[in-house]
Amino acid sequence: MQTTNILQVEQTNEQSLLSKIDDLIKARLSNFLSNPISSNVEEDVYLTREQVAKLLQVSEVTIWQWSKPDKGILKPYRIGCKVRFKRSEVLQSPKAFNIGKEVKP
Repeated sequence: MQTTNILQVEQTNEQSLLSKIDDLIKARLSNFLSNPISSNVEEDVYLTREQVAKLLQVSEVTIWQWSKPDKGILKPYRIGCKVRFKRSEVLQSPKAFNIGKEVKP
């Protein structure tokens, strides 16, 4: 047995009703577009070891060493059998450990 919902609108014409519906839809879309779910979409990008090495201009061996638990410089994420790194965390890691700091003679 299927239930049917009936909406009855009185004291308005079709054009006025459609205009109100249109305004409501525009308001909802405007609210949705001005408040995105995640404003930091790019920060959630996962990088491979090779990409991280190129980004930080170090070798992949260095990335492997920095991702060991005892070093704790980079935090690896396992996705299946692959290792990935969050781009936002990779960009913050050199600042936290002064990596890339200019060497004075």
